[in-house]
Amino acid sequence: MSRARLYFTADRARFFLVPPDVVVPAGELVLHTLQGTTDRLDEEALAPHEVDQDAAKAHVDAGWERGVARIRDAWRDLIGAAPTAEPPDLSRWPGGVSPGAIATDPERQREARRNLIEGAQRLFGVKDEERVTRTEERLDRLGEQAADGAKRVRTAAEELGQDLAKRAPDVEKTFEEVGRGLSDLAGSMVASLRGQARRATTEEEGDEGEEEP
Repeated sequence: MSRARLYFTADRARFFLVPPDVVVPAGELVLHTLQGTTDRLDEEALAPHEVDQDAAKAHVDAGWERGVARIRDAWRDLIGAAPTAEPPDLSRWPGGVSPGAIATDPERQREARRNLIEGAQRLFGVKDEERVTRTEERLDRLGEQAADGAKRVRTAAEELGQDLAKRAPDVEKTFEEVGRGLSDLAGSMVASLRGQARRATTEEEGDEGEEEP
């Protein structure tokens, strides 16, 4: 079953849940998805579908609950355990923050990341607060570089689209001229073939007249 599509601004300040049967026209509002895609959509058309952070978080968590439940049920069936209707406890997610909170709240995302880093250090018997901070800063820089690279690619694609749009009339004119040229050429070839056929017919008729006594 298709689910609503979640869109959000880069700063995770605005969220939109668009039903699967709704087509939003292109516009100027830059939005992102959890699948890593970016779209420019019409803000006015999106207005009826804007939701708050809690609704966006609940939407993401609901999707993860269904996915985790399917895996859990398959595992319980494999080991012969009794089935359960209880929803998965996403509060026990790695990092101690649910997927919905990670996806919709930058602060909770950083909290989960820090918890994971500290957990990894405890696992390997390391306790170094400064190293945790340096790792966080390094991840922040990598994230900024990735975002900057994506922005440059998006800008280049937009510029290419604008350039092609400007050139469209010239391209269309060129195709029209080529089309007319091909049409004229085809007409000339047809006329030439017809002329040759008429001459051949005339010559055959002349040859037949000469053979008569």
